[in-house]
Amino acid sequence: MPTFNRRRFLQFAGTTLAAYGLSERQIISHGLRYGQALAQSTTRKLALLVGVNQYPSGNSRFTNLRGCTTDVELQRELLIHRFGFQASDILVLSDDAAQKPTRSNILAAFEEHLIHQAQPGDVVVFHFSGHGSQVLEPNSPDGDGLNSTFVPGDIQENGTDVDDIMGRTLFLLTSALSTDQVSVVLDSCYAGGGTRGNVRVRSGFDGNSYQASAAELAYQSQWLRTLGVDVPTLQNRRNIGVAKGVVIAAAQKDEEAVDVGFDGFYAGAFTYLLTQYLWQQTDSSQGTVVRITRDMKDLSGQIPFLDAPSEQAQSDIYFVPEKKQIPPAEAVVTQVDGDQATVWLGGIDHESITTFGRGAKFTPAGFESLGEVELLSRQGMRGVIKLPSAVPAGTLLQEFSRVVSPELQLRIGIDPSLGLYTSRIQQQLGAIPRVLGVPHQGGNVPYEKDVHYILSRMTADYRQRFIDDAVPDDAVPGIDRIGLLSQSIDEWIPGSFSQDAEEFATDAIARLTPKLQSLLAAHLIKSLLKANSARLKVDASIIGEVAEVAGEQVELIASAFTPRGESGEAQSGGTHQILLDQDFRFRVVNHEPEPLYISIVIFVTDGRMFVVLPRPQKGREQQIAESRLEGNGTELYAPSLSEKEKPLYGQERGRAEALIIASREPFVEGLAQLQTLATLQALGERSDSESAELSLRAVNTLLGEISSSRSAPLDNTAMTDELPQIQTADIAAFSISVEVV
Repeated sequence: MPTFNRRRFLQFAGTTLAAYGLSERQIISHGLRYGQALAQSTTRKLALLVGVNQYPSGNSRFTNLRGCTTDVELQRELLIHRFGFQASDILVLSDDAAQKPTRSNILAAFEEHLIHQAQPGDVVVFHFSGHGSQVLEPNSPDGDGLNSTFVPGDIQENGTDVDDIMGRTLFLLTSALSTDQVSVVLDSCYAGGGTRGNVRVRSGFDGNSYQASAAELAYQSQWLRTLGVDVPTLQNRRNIGVAKGVVIAAAQKDEEAVDVGFDGFYAGAFTYLLTQYLWQQTDSSQGTVVRITRDMKDLSGQIPFLDAPSEQAQSDIYFVPEKKQIPPAEAVVTQVDGDQATVWLGGIDHESITTFGRGAKFTPAGFESLGEVELLSRQGMRGVIKLPSAVPAGTLLQEFSRVVSPELQLRIGIDPSLGLYTSRIQQQLGAIPRVLGVPHQGGNVPYEKDVHYILSRMTADYRQRFIDDAVPDDAVPGIDRIGLLSQSIDEWIPGSFSQDAEEFATDAIARLTPKLQSLLAAHLIKSLLKANSARLKVDASIIGEVAEVAGEQVELIASAFTPRGESGEAQSGGTHQILLDQDFRFRVVNHEPEPLYISIVIFVTDGRMFVVLPRPQKGREQQIAESRLEGNGTELYAPSLSEKEKPLYGQERGRAEALIIASREPFVEGLAQLQTLATLQALGERSDSESAELSLRAVNTLLGEISSSRSAPLDNTAMTDELPQIQTADIAAFSISVEVV
């Protein structure tokens, strides 16, 4: 592992944002102006939400899924509590609902609930989560002879004839709506299939071997007659684009959309990111897709897709007009029972969900005088809180503090390619504090718990996944080498694979222990600190190196800020890529009246962590002084503008995340210890046992510094009566994703 080079950094991944001409700050600031009214307007809002987990056991194309009914819940609670939909205007078809997601029920519900009720100017949302597929269509708009489909829960096969619901049918149905304000959300895909790592792909195999059933074609003919449209006219309209409104899809046509395991539940990676983002801030359809595309890289390689004319793409998400600001939220009260209430935790970032266990606290929006309410328990996305006084259902809850839970662990899946060594590997991983080995159990749920990485041999199948035009064969680790893969097996973790094909699994774990400790440290820091709920007013940006930095004549490369503490208008400048030979710095602005202490940490996908500020080489007093930033708009540059301070420099290819941390009290020792450990490991100056001891000490120090009370030791897994707290009023962390391309 190389030492930290002060002229080493990563290039900003601006391709998606730049395609729309938007900067990170513009997207967030723009989104904050689209807070929606809870009060029902004269416009009616109708939604049909379909989720299919269970498919007939005798079918040859599709396995069961896990997260589609959760997707429906995620969308339903969001529409009611953030967008003002009436519960009675939302119809749910799912395995858990009274109406099942059969073909006839889906088509009948679309006709009766949406087409027959929607009036001009009304808002319509159709959401489908389940398997997608393809069938033959000679004159398809894409010219590939295929039409994408979504698959109902009672799928029937008659040889190669299948009764999927075609995209062509969906086009006809949306054409029949009396309103143009239509949003179609599809969390399914048309490529791949089966299980991949710890995710399930929402597609069947060999879709291009099938054709639409006679019933499906007859249903389309019926709608052509009803609409008074002939086949050539329909074809021309489909070639132009969507029938009405916008279509937001979870993945590109040739990509895989996946079910992902989170902390105690499964959901679609796309739907979870979509709804969680909209709990924090509403936006245009275009801005929303741009934002979740950036965040998707942590969960899956899929890229969400927006199909809409420019005007509709820039309209408010779900076409709900701006009425008044409502506060962003992490949760909402859904049911009150005496002094307790059930809450829906839809606004919590996926990296932080584990920290919202027993003892986490919230502030009821509009009832701040009641003080904080405490989470008593959580099961998946639902929790129970204790109420000091009655609050009505529908009350939004904002995070006050999260907990440092013993359940906060780095979970490593053990791939079946490691054969008979599973038990030994599990024991060896379990000896590393806060690292848990999770055996592969096969079937529809590969791992009992959600996992962050997978320890595996590089099999021929895995290796083939990574080889494409951009990644040559000789760049991919060789067959039988042992290393770490992402949970969705979309990428291998750089630097984790040995060159020795004969390496034993136990030796591989000993070799990987320092990397696992680095990945654990990154996981803990991001889980505990990264939050949209932070209330401190702080801005940060990456700026290019030009002559008059102090005079504000700088090139803005990327920017971010705490959404709930944001002040002022968005800065202009768009989004730029950094050339490999371009110098740049961080700039942080403190809008609080009091001083704050700033830390900047860079996490690379291979597990390395670089502390930019405060510099680990300095003594404690110097580190505190260096990280202190006065308030009222005072700026800090890292590296500083001193002629002795060289700027950062883009050099290595790959993704990374820059985490900017602001706190009312300094915490420098834990970060300094972690950086020192990384440097010593890179130089080979510490044994594995010494590294483990130093890592344990460093992370314990860090947890103690950032929590409101001294953190329990990492090797103490017993639940205590009161877990350490991290309060959003005292600490804020937000990130800028970067990439060298």
